[in-house]
Amino acid sequence: MSENGTRPPQEGERAPAFKLPSLAHGEVGPEDYRGKRKVVIAFYPKDNSSG
Repeated sequence: MSENGTRPPQEGERAPAFKLPSLAHGEVGPEDYRGKRKVVIAFYPKDNSSG
């Protein structure tokens, strides 16, 4: 569980709702692609950080 009380999604679960800026399409999120394409969402620690 994270510091804010939420848990990360488990493999195979639907991604939580969110929107991110896109250079081509304004804002996009998982709902924009659901049922149309498979989407891989990857998160990683900030480059050059200790964690």
